[in-house]
Amino acid sequence: MSRFLYFLILHLVLLGCSLDQNIESIPEDYDGPVIEMYNSMTSYSDNSKLRLKLNSNEYFVHKNEDEEYPKGLFMEIYSTKENKLIATFVSNHVIKFYKDNFYKATGNVILTNLETNDVLNTEELLWYPEKEKFFTDKFITIKTDNELHRGEGMESNQDFSSYRIIKPMGSIQFEEE
Repeated sequence: MSRFLYFLILHLVLLGCSLDQNIESIPEDYDGPVIEMYNSMTSYSDNSKLRLKLNSNEYFVHKNEDEEYPKGLFMEIYSTKENKLIATFVSNHVIKFYKDNFYKATGNVILTNLETNDVLNTEELLWYPEKEKFFTDKFITIKTDNELHRGEGMESNQDFSSYRIIKPMGSIQFEEE
């Protein structure tokens, strides 16, 4: 019995030493992602109702828990009442800041309400999922059925059915053939 106990303790000590060596072999100055996923699709639901689908070619999580979509993000937004697709969002690059719980989309950012066909274009858009709001202070264009609105800054609800241009710069009316 004592021989078994001796070997068990010796085995645990050696196992502990080998684990310490593995931990020390990871460089502390590593700045890359701690999680990498490719061709990912994430669905979010609330009370068994689909709310969002996020699709990306690359998804990274960093040490500070920030999330990154370096090759862009495509998001589908579903209505709370009818559980149908009502808006889409696409961007070239997105970072989710974990501590402040907001997303920053950059590049060619497009937000579309599928019911009204209103389309927002901008180079930067912030998304606050808890508030279900989008915001930017950058130049924007919004194309509606027969108008093109331009301005600086915009805030809207999550499905882009209600929005406000902060500094309007005018609109152009046109007729589609």
